[in-house]
Amino acid sequence: MMKIVAQGLSDEGADESVVPGPEEMAAERLADLVSPEAVDRMLADAEQAGMAVDGPHGLLNQLTRTVLERAPGSMTTWDM
Repeated sequence: MMKIVAQGLSDEGADESVVPGPEEMAAERLADLVSPEAVDRMLADAEQAGMAVDGPHGLLNQLTRTVLERAPGSMTTWDM
């Protein structure tokens, strides 16, 4: 079980452990799968291609589209 203690505070006498919920656990798995190097490569590729990070045709929109298209039960076509 993971114990979370605020920086600069002691956990002495603390008998309560904080168990991460499903959203926190999913965020941790995602962070493990998408390395900082992979993000840097995506950003460099987008910049080289002249693609904005945000906006209707930007990198974030394309990533969101890809995730939503692969998600179970999601719409297969949609406009952002």
